[in-house]
Amino acid sequence: MATNRWFEYYLDSDNNAVCITETIKVYTCPFGEVSERHAFKEGEGDCSISYWRIVHKDFFQMKSPHGIPCGDYLILLFVLIFLEYDI
Repeated sequence: MATNRWFEYYLDSDNNAVCITETIKVYTCPFGEVSERHAFKEGEGDCSISYWRIVHKDFFQMKSPHGIPCGDYLILLFVLIFLEYDI
């Protein structure tokens, strides 16, 4: 059976291993449907969905090619990872 779980090894600039993560889940969600729970789990600012939307909208618009606006329809790709081992 196919799975979307995998392990990744992260190296520092001297090629020393610094941690191992496991990818648990990969999924998409429209910007306007990101939940309060998701915002809380990301843990940024005050952990509210309003804070999450403000800072992510600003970031996406700043990085957007040709000034394409960030709207509720924008499809986001989320990758849920777990820190397996911190070296």
